[in-house]
Amino acid sequence: FFFHDRDGHADPFLTTFAYLEAAKRLGVVCHRFTECTGILVEGGEVRGVETSRGTIFAPVVINCAGPYAQFVAAMAGIEIPNWSERHEIMITEPVAPGVCPCMLMSFSGNYYIQQRPHGSIICGMSPEGRPVDFENKTTWQFLEKMSGVLAKLLPRTRGIRVARQWSGMYDMTPDAQPIIGETDVKNFYHSTGYSGHGFMLAPVAGKILAQHIAGRKPDIDFSMLDYRRFARGEHIMESNVV
Repeated sequence: FFFHDRDGHADPFLTTFAYLEAAKRLGVVCHRFTECTGILVEGGEVRGVETSRGTIFAPVVINCAGPYAQFVAAMAGIEIPNWSERHEIMITEPVAPGVCPCMLMSFSGNYYIQQRPHGSIICGMSPEGRPVDFENKTTWQFLEKMSGVLAKLLPRTRGIRVARQWSGMYDMTPDAQPIIGETDVKNFYHSTGYSGHGFMLAPVAGKILAQHIAGRKPDIDFSMLDYRRFARGEHIMESNVV
Protein backbone atom coordinates (compact mmCIF):
# COMPACT_ATOMS: atom_id res chain seq x y z
CA PHE A 1 0.00 0.00 0.00
CA PHE A 2 1.04 3.60 -0.60
CA PHE A 3 -0.18 6.67 1.28
CA HIS A 4 0.56 10.36 0.89
CA ASP A 5 -1.15 12.99 3.02
CA ARG A 6 -1.05 15.56 0.20
CA ASP A 7 -2.99 13.40 -2.26
CA GLY A 8 -6.35 14.86 -3.16
CA HIS A 9 -9.53 14.07 -5.02
CA ALA A 10 -12.20 15.95 -6.93
CA ASP A 11 -15.73 15.25 -8.08
CA PRO A 12 -15.53 14.44 -11.83
CA PHE A 13 -19.08 15.62 -12.54
CA LEU A 14 -18.68 19.00 -10.82
CA THR A 15 -15.25 19.46 -12.37
CA THR A 16 -16.51 18.72 -15.88
CA PHE A 17 -19.41 21.15 -15.61
CA ALA A 18 -17.14 23.78 -14.06
CA TYR A 19 -14.81 23.55 -17.08
CA LEU A 20 -17.80 23.73 -19.42
CA GLU A 21 -19.17 26.87 -17.77
CA ALA A 22 -15.72 28.49 -17.76
CA ALA A 23 -15.31 27.68 -21.45
CA LYS A 24 -18.69 29.23 -22.27
CA ARG A 25 -17.63 32.43 -20.53
CA LEU A 26 -14.67 32.52 -22.93
CA GLY A 27 -16.98 32.18 -25.93
CA VAL A 28 -16.74 28.42 -26.53
CA VAL A 29 -19.79 26.85 -28.17
CA CYS A 30 -20.57 23.29 -27.06
CA HIS A 31 -22.63 20.98 -29.31
CA ARG A 32 -23.95 18.14 -27.18
CA PHE A 33 -25.04 14.79 -28.62
CA THR A 34 -23.19 15.60 -31.85
CA GLU A 35 -21.35 12.78 -33.60
CA CYS A 36 -18.12 13.34 -35.53
CA THR A 37 -18.55 11.56 -38.86
CA GLY A 38 -15.44 12.73 -40.69
CA ILE A 39 -12.34 14.93 -40.68
CA LEU A 40 -11.92 17.32 -43.59
CA VAL A 41 -8.37 17.19 -44.98
CA GLU A 42 -7.19 19.02 -48.10
CA GLY A 43 -3.61 19.05 -49.36
CA GLY A 44 -2.32 17.45 -46.17
CA GLU A 45 -3.92 20.09 -43.95
CA VAL A 46 -7.03 19.86 -41.77
CA ARG A 47 -9.97 22.05 -42.79
CA GLY A 48 -12.71 21.09 -40.36
CA VAL A 49 -15.01 18.38 -39.07
CA GLU A 50 -18.05 16.63 -40.53
CA THR A 51 -20.70 16.08 -37.86
CA SER A 52 -24.25 14.87 -37.49
CA ARG A 53 -25.22 18.57 -37.28
CA GLY A 54 -23.36 19.53 -40.44
CA THR A 55 -19.87 20.71 -41.35
CA ILE A 56 -17.81 22.76 -38.93
CA PHE A 57 -14.88 24.49 -40.64
CA ALA A 58 -11.87 25.07 -38.42
CA PRO A 59 -8.20 25.93 -38.88
CA VAL A 60 -7.22 23.58 -36.02
CA VAL A 61 -8.77 20.27 -34.95
CA ILE A 62 -7.83 18.32 -31.82
CA ASN A 63 -8.61 14.64 -31.49
CA CYS A 64 -9.62 14.22 -27.85
CA ALA A 65 -12.32 11.61 -28.43
CA GLY A 66 -11.34 9.33 -25.56
CA PRO A 67 -12.15 5.66 -26.29
CA TYR A 68 -13.11 6.61 -29.85
CA ALA A 69 -9.85 8.43 -30.58
CA GLN A 70 -8.50 5.66 -32.82
CA PHE A 71 -11.54 5.99 -35.08
CA VAL A 72 -11.32 9.79 -35.28
CA ALA A 73 -7.63 9.52 -36.11
CA ALA A 74 -8.46 7.08 -38.91
CA MET A 75 -10.85 9.65 -40.39
CA ALA A 76 -7.79 11.81 -41.00
CA GLY A 77 -5.81 8.90 -42.39
CA ILE A 78 -3.73 8.40 -39.24
CA GLU A 79 -3.25 5.14 -37.36
CA ILE A 80 -2.72 5.13 -33.60
CA PRO A 81 -2.40 1.96 -31.46
CA ASN A 82 -5.14 2.90 -28.97
CA TRP A 83 -7.81 0.53 -27.74
CA SER A 84 -10.71 0.73 -25.29
CA GLU A 85 -10.77 -1.01 -21.92
CA ARG A 86 -13.94 -1.33 -19.86
CA HIS A 87 -13.71 -0.55 -16.13
CA GLU A 88 -16.44 -1.03 -13.53
CA ILE A 89 -17.12 0.94 -10.35
CA MET A 90 -19.63 0.75 -7.53
CA ILE A 91 -20.57 3.10 -4.70
CA THR A 92 -22.23 2.28 -1.40
CA GLU A 93 -24.75 4.07 0.75
CA PRO A 94 -23.18 6.57 3.21
CA VAL A 95 -21.51 5.08 6.26
CA ALA A 96 -19.81 6.58 9.32
CA PRO A 97 -16.78 8.78 8.63
CA GLY A 98 -13.41 7.10 9.07
CA VAL A 99 -14.46 3.64 7.94
CA CYS A 100 -11.89 4.06 5.16
CA PRO A 101 -9.60 6.86 6.40
CA CYS A 102 -7.42 6.99 3.26
CA MET A 103 -7.55 5.77 -0.30
CA LEU A 104 -6.67 2.08 -0.56
CA MET A 105 -5.01 0.80 -3.71
CA SER A 106 -3.46 -2.59 -4.34
CA PHE A 107 -1.47 -3.55 -7.43
CA SER A 108 -1.47 -7.23 -6.52
CA GLY A 109 -5.15 -7.24 -5.54
CA ASN A 110 -6.11 -5.13 -8.55
CA TYR A 111 -8.53 -2.82 -6.70
CA TYR A 112 -8.93 0.71 -5.35
CA ILE A 113 -11.23 1.94 -2.57
CA GLN A 114 -11.98 5.42 -1.20
CA GLN A 115 -14.54 6.93 1.15
CA ARG A 116 -16.19 10.04 -0.25
CA PRO A 117 -16.71 13.20 1.87
CA HIS A 118 -20.43 12.43 2.35
CA GLY A 119 -19.65 8.91 3.65
CA SER A 120 -20.24 6.69 0.64
CA ILE A 121 -17.46 4.30 -0.33
CA ILE A 122 -16.48 4.14 -3.99
CA CYS A 123 -14.45 1.22 -5.28
CA GLY A 124 -13.44 -0.45 -8.49
CA MET A 125 -11.27 -3.12 -10.06
CA SER A 126 -9.22 -3.20 -13.24
CA PRO A 127 -10.53 -5.58 -15.91
CA GLU A 128 -9.07 -8.90 -16.93
CA GLY A 129 -8.33 -8.84 -20.65
CA ARG A 130 -9.58 -6.51 -23.36
CA PRO A 131 -13.30 -6.14 -24.12
CA VAL A 132 -14.32 -7.28 -27.57
CA ASP A 133 -16.63 -4.32 -28.15
CA PHE A 134 -17.83 -1.03 -26.68
CA GLU A 135 -20.42 -2.69 -24.44
CA ASN A 136 -20.81 -0.47 -21.37
CA LYS A 137 -23.02 -2.69 -19.26
CA THR A 138 -21.83 -3.37 -15.74
CA THR A 139 -21.92 -6.95 -14.46
CA TRP A 140 -23.13 -9.05 -11.56
CA GLN A 141 -19.73 -10.76 -11.47
CA PHE A 142 -18.03 -7.44 -10.69
CA LEU A 143 -20.56 -6.59 -7.98
CA GLU A 144 -20.06 -9.94 -6.28
CA LYS A 145 -16.27 -9.89 -6.44
CA MET A 146 -15.84 -6.24 -5.44
CA SER A 147 -18.29 -6.57 -2.55
CA GLY A 148 -16.31 -9.52 -1.24
CA VAL A 149 -13.03 -7.59 -1.38
CA LEU A 150 -14.61 -4.59 0.36
CA ALA A 151 -16.08 -6.67 3.20
CA LYS A 152 -12.80 -8.50 3.73
CA LEU A 153 -10.67 -5.37 3.87
CA LEU A 154 -13.15 -3.21 5.80
CA PRO A 155 -15.28 -5.46 8.04
CA ARG A 156 -17.40 -2.50 9.15
CA THR A 157 -18.86 -2.36 5.64
CA ARG A 158 -20.46 -5.79 5.90
CA GLY A 159 -24.20 -5.53 5.47
CA ILE A 160 -24.25 -2.06 3.88
CA ARG A 161 -26.09 -1.58 0.62
CA VAL A 162 -24.65 -0.75 -2.78
CA ALA A 163 -26.27 2.43 -4.08
CA ARG A 164 -25.30 2.00 -7.73
CA GLN A 165 -22.69 0.64 -10.07
CA TRP A 166 -21.59 1.60 -13.57
CA SER A 167 -18.90 1.06 -16.16
CA GLY A 168 -16.94 3.19 -18.59
CA MET A 169 -14.15 2.99 -21.12
CA TYR A 170 -10.48 3.82 -20.67
CA ASP A 171 -8.63 5.04 -23.77
CA MET A 172 -5.51 2.86 -23.59
CA THR A 173 -2.09 2.93 -25.29
CA PRO A 174 0.61 0.22 -25.33
CA ASP A 175 2.68 1.98 -22.65
CA ALA A 176 -0.28 3.45 -20.71
CA GLN A 177 0.99 6.96 -21.46
CA PRO A 178 -0.94 9.61 -23.44
CA ILE A 179 -0.45 10.71 -27.01
CA ILE A 180 -0.14 14.50 -27.21
CA GLY A 181 0.95 16.68 -30.08
CA GLU A 182 0.88 17.28 -33.81
CA THR A 183 0.40 14.70 -36.54
CA ASP A 184 1.33 14.21 -40.19
CA VAL A 185 -1.80 16.19 -41.06
CA LYS A 186 -1.02 19.87 -40.53
CA ASN A 187 -3.00 21.48 -37.67
CA PHE A 188 -4.58 18.15 -36.66
CA TYR A 189 -3.50 17.30 -33.11
CA HIS A 190 -3.86 14.39 -30.70
CA SER A 191 -4.71 14.56 -27.03
CA THR A 192 -5.63 10.93 -26.40
CA GLY A 193 -4.69 7.66 -24.74
CA TYR A 194 -4.62 8.83 -21.14
CA SER A 195 -5.12 5.24 -19.97
CA GLY A 196 -7.08 6.11 -16.84
CA HIS A 197 -5.00 9.17 -15.88
CA GLY A 198 -6.90 11.74 -17.93
CA PHE A 199 -8.79 13.35 -15.07
CA MET A 200 -5.51 14.03 -13.28
CA LEU A 201 -3.50 15.10 -16.33
CA ALA A 202 -6.17 17.03 -18.25
CA PRO A 203 -5.51 20.52 -16.82
CA VAL A 204 -1.80 20.60 -17.60
CA ALA A 205 -2.17 18.61 -20.84
CA GLY A 206 -4.72 21.08 -22.15
CA LYS A 207 -2.55 24.02 -21.16
CA ILE A 208 0.68 22.85 -22.76
CA LEU A 209 -1.03 21.75 -26.00
CA ALA A 210 -2.81 25.11 -26.21
CA GLN A 211 0.50 26.89 -25.67
CA HIS A 212 2.08 24.88 -28.49
CA ILE A 213 -0.80 25.53 -30.90
CA ALA A 214 -0.69 29.25 -30.08
CA GLY A 215 2.99 29.37 -31.00
CA ARG A 216 4.25 29.73 -27.43
CA LYS A 217 6.81 27.57 -25.67
CA PRO A 218 4.97 25.00 -23.52
CA ASP A 219 5.69 25.01 -19.80
CA ILE A 220 6.56 21.30 -20.09
CA ASP A 221 8.27 19.55 -23.00
CA PHE A 222 5.87 16.85 -24.22
CA SER A 223 7.70 15.85 -27.38
CA MET A 224 8.31 12.34 -25.98
CA LEU A 225 4.53 11.77 -26.09
CA ASP A 226 4.50 11.89 -29.89
CA TYR A 227 2.36 9.08 -31.36
CA ARG A 228 5.24 8.04 -33.62
CA ARG A 229 7.15 6.71 -30.59
CA PHE A 230 5.36 3.38 -30.90
CA ALA A 231 6.61 2.83 -34.46
CA ARG A 232 10.12 3.64 -33.19
CA GLY A 233 9.74 1.20 -30.30
CA GLU A 234 10.24 3.97 -27.74
CA HIS A 235 7.69 3.03 -25.12
CA ILE A 236 7.58 5.13 -21.93
CA MET A 237 7.34 2.53 -19.19
CA GLU A 238 6.52 3.28 -15.53
CA SER A 239 6.79 0.72 -12.75
CA ASN A 240 3.76 2.10 -10.88
CA VAL A 241 0.85 2.72 -13.23
CA VAL A 242 -2.73 2.34 -12.02
